[in-house]
Amino acid sequence: MLSVNSLPFVITEQILRYATISDYDHISTWTGHLCLLSICQQWRHIGIPILYKHIFFQAVSNAPETNTINLTRIHIDGLDQKVVASNIGLACQIGAARYAKHFKIRVKEFCHLNWLFSIIILSHRDYPELWPGIQSLNLQSYICKDKLSYVDELLIGDSSTNAINERLLLTARIVKLAMPNVYSFVIGGNADSDFVKPMTDNLAIEYSPQLSYLLSSSALASYSDAQFTDSLTYLRLSLDKNAKNILPKIPAQQLEHLALSDVNENFSWKYFQPEGSSTDLVFNNLKTL
Repeated sequence: MLSVNSLPFVITEQILRYATISDYDHISTWTGHLCLLSICQQWRHIGIPILYKHIFFQAVSNAPETNTINLTRIHIDGLDQKVVASNIGLACQIGAARYAKHFKIRVKEFCHLNWLFSIIILSHRDYPELWPGIQSLNLQSYICKDKLSYVDELLIGDSSTNAINERLLLTARIVKLAMPNVYSFVIGGNADSDFVKPMTDNLAIEYSPQLSYLLSSSALASYSDAQFTDSLTYLRLSLDKNAKNILPKIPAQQLEHLALSDVNENFSWKYFQPEGSSTDLVFNNLKTL
């Protein structure tokens, strides 16, 4: 009688890849697949590189946690909305950090960004193999308050707009330094919030020379310093009055997938051309619009 251990390596690998097909939008989906690693030693050996391609830092509800999953949870007593779940610590503990390719972040409070900043700094120092492998960065921000909470003010020390922006820009620089090889960047949630926009805009500009995939649900600021290249083939943007400043930075001829939302009535396809250009605009490689 055949056992799971007697299957050829390539068959077992295909089974695990099929069983774990998911976008892993939330860490709860990922944890639901961890049981596959306990089937046998072979499944664990094959499954760890597959599952640990995905790492998370996500705000979650303060629900009781199962005792079979060793997740890092950061919280402040009495403040349920401050709870964050992450598998970064677990990946580092079992030596799986080197497999990480996709990093998904979901924040609901400004203090979550402070914690993220600290975790990246500490793990970059202790587990330097973790961050350079990240190729896909997904940042979902649901910070929608008009002011900082009491806890946020305690953590940041100075609640002035300048102090907040400096902290956001510093976090962006740390992210770019730790994760230099990102080619896919997704900005979602309420990313128009002043509590996160300086960080997401700065990251988009810093990553612009190497991005092949950019999706933003918020209108981006003027990209005077952006340097998009022919590598960019997927673009999904929400436009605003800055469209004339952003779109000329996009190499339209190489785009394969293009989606623009919140387009105003004065929009012109000529926005993709530098001002004063007289050449024809041709989307040579466009497949979906």
